[in-house]
Amino acid sequence: MESILWDSTAFLVQLNAILRGCLQPNPKTPEHHQDGSQTPPEGGPDTGRPAARRRPPGLRDLQGDEHQPRHAQALAGPAAPAGPARRGEDAGAGEDDRAHGPGRGRAGRTDPHPPDGPRKKTLSPGEVRRLAGEVAEALTPASVRTLATAASGPEGRVARHLPRASERMVCRTLDVNRNALRYRPRPGAPASEVRQRVIALSLSLPTQGHRKIVSHMRKLGYSVGLRKVRRIRRSAGLQLEPPKPCVRRRGRTTSLHQGEATRPDQVWSWDFVMLRTRKGRALRVLFIIDEFTKRIVARFMATAIKQEDVVRVLLEAMIREEARPENIRSDNGSEFIAETVQGFMAEQGIKAIYIDPGCPWQNGVIESFNSRFRKEFSDRWYFHNYDDIQVAMDDWLLDYNRYRPHGSLGLMTPDEFAGKPVDRRAHLLTLVAG
Repeated sequence: MESILWDSTAFLVQLNAILRGCLQPNPKTPEHHQDGSQTPPEGGPDTGRPAARRRPPGLRDLQGDEHQPRHAQALAGPAAPAGPARRGEDAGAGEDDRAHGPGRGRAGRTDPHPPDGPRKKTLSPGEVRRLAGEVAEALTPASVRTLATAASGPEGRVARHLPRASERMVCRTLDVNRNALRYRPRPGAPASEVRQRVIALSLSLPTQGHRKIVSHMRKLGYSVGLRKVRRIRRSAGLQLEPPKPCVRRRGRTTSLHQGEATRPDQVWSWDFVMLRTRKGRALRVLFIIDEFTKRIVARFMATAIKQEDVVRVLLEAMIREEARPENIRSDNGSEFIAETVQGFMAEQGIKAIYIDPGCPWQNGVIESFNSRFRKEFSDRWYFHNYDDIQVAMDDWLLDYNRYRPHGSLGLMTPDEFAGKPVDRRAHLLTLVAG
């Protein structure tokens, strides 16, 4: 670095040489006339640019090596000697000497980095900033004013218009990018501090994963990545346990019948419906329906229904209807796939049909009834307690089986379709008279 700097005396001599070079005519600079035209430079085309748009000659026009600052000359390194003398030196060197010696490679090419020569061009942003600061201190306006005072004649007038040591001038002198001069390092927190903070947050929040820990760390001002936090947690044994796979239980279908029912008591269906009182009390209702006649053969309501209750309701429905279904279709609810229920159905010779998980349309008859029940009963009335629901539900189910016509039955009621005697006319007259 010492070879790059110069003292004040050498700087004044160098700057004086630059000023004298600016005043002398440059053969590479086009000559301008009073009419605005210009004479093309030697060896170059006529650009035809008017004088009004021409940039005044300055330090950029000094292309010769004698006008380059010592900083740039030192950074560029010594030029390779050319001519017959150099060619004569390499003429007697063999291929092995060029391949393994200090002048290895192509003939006539010197070592780009000789051991006793100047240093390489600085690439570190920190060294570039330090070097730029030293250059800016040397190119101070005081030095320029001193030279302008010592000069006489036109030199003094030119020196008064010299630019100060700006950022552009320093970067142009050093042949570096301005981004390297403006770069400021932003060192992060030490790795030990980041590790301690991640471990502390993981111990304080044991149920949160590494993504939430990263969010907390960035909120605290630490610039950390997802993978780093995950590695720290794994090395400390603080990672969360993987979620257990959800194994959905399914019932075992024992029936070969998969289509619609074609006769009474061929297929029964059952399902649950949720109800709530006005005070928010939850109730569950179990319905059993005949898919062919659309009749409700049984219903049971309670706050909680167990598998024993399902068996009891099915047995009571079989006794009351004096019939036994051949198949029962249902979803994969825990009450329907219980061993107690499946064992009772096997004893009675009833086969089970379980629909696929997430496919309620495979049990369309009972699902259609559930929607009618919600629309015509549970969504129309407010119920204060269990007894109100019990009484109102009995009346509604009686009307549904006897007097409500069904579209899929040709506008006949379920009891009429099943062949049971029903006096719909008397019921309608009662409603009209009331």
